[in-house]
Amino acid sequence: MTPCRSNGNRKLLFLAILVTTVSVYTQAAALEAREDLEVLYPPQFTTNRIVGGEDAPEDLAPYQISLQSLKGRHFCGGAIIDKRWVITASHCVAGAKPEKLKVLTGAYNLKNHTGKYYFADRIVMHCSYNNPAYANDIALIHLNRSIEFDEHTKAVEYDSEPLKDGDELVLTGWGTLSLGGEVPQMLQTLTVKYVPFKECRAAHDNSTWVDIGHLCTFNDKGKGACHGDSGGPLVHNGKLVALVNWGRPCAKGFPDAHARVSYYYDFIRTTLSGCLREPEKPKEPAKEPPKEPEKEPAKEPPKEPEKEPAKEPPKEPEKEPAKEPSKEPEKEGEKEGEKEEEKVTSTGSSA
Repeated sequence: MTPCRSNGNRKLLFLAILVTTVSVYTQAAALEAREDLEVLYPPQFTTNRIVGGEDAPEDLAPYQISLQSLKGRHFCGGAIIDKRWVITASHCVAGAKPEKLKVLTGAYNLKNHTGKYYFADRIVMHCSYNNPAYANDIALIHLNRSIEFDEHTKAVEYDSEPLKDGDELVLTGWGTLSLGGEVPQMLQTLTVKYVPFKECRAAHDNSTWVDIGHLCTFNDKGKGACHGDSGGPLVHNGKLVALVNWGRPCAKGFPDAHARVSYYYDFIRTTLSGCLREPEKPKEPAKEPPKEPEKEPAKEPPKEPEKEPAKEPPKEPEKEPAKEPSKEPEKEGEKEGEKEEEKVTSTGSSA
């Protein structure tokens, strides 16, 4: 499986949807009235919030993040998978500039919290992301600094094992509580059940929008993902298994479709391992410092001590002590001899 696998051409499907929906920016009330229209609405209408959930216990999901605009508006969820990386849905960041995004960690109440903000410096979307069909709807966001982990902020492991029919998953997020409703301040949670691929596609009238890269979940009618939950984590046995992608308008009794994390394992692994080495490129300046200390200190210190001490000490003690002591005793002896001769001469002459 390659990290950037294409899931087919959906241009014809897009045209059909575009004709029937007229405009993707229809008001929520208008969408509610079109329940008979067999169309799968894109995530900006259907996966931004948990419907039928409840306030999450504190520290239930320390990996949960809130993806926000610089003004602090929550618009998508996500999860921490590394000290410098968070994972979310591609449609949450498509067309966005990294410097326009910030990530809130360690918060359960969006207004009253002690969480920390981090800014994005790189966005890596899956290279085969398909809009509007939302295939390969997964993205990674690299942060400008390492996340400070504590009891309220932790990374989550991502699972590569397949799920079984009926397995329960924990969904968390801050999406609207109903179609067109308000965003709650407290983190919401809902337990949903895994739906196998064939059953999920059949429930959506065999639509090709349900792709092999999707993982479907269902609870009761009136419960599920809604506006604001996009990119949010679904966890099974403490491990990340999916990210919220899309569904029919807010818990209308159809399975919700999410990006299957195990399907994109290679994309995640290669992105993290490859991009984490990029910041090490500034090691180039390390080439210059070793050159200066190796050459300069090696030349100057050995020259000075070898030449100067070797020449001066031997010259002074050899010449000066050898000349002065030898001359002075000779002169004194000669003078004494001369005196003796003078005495002898004077004695002889007096005799």
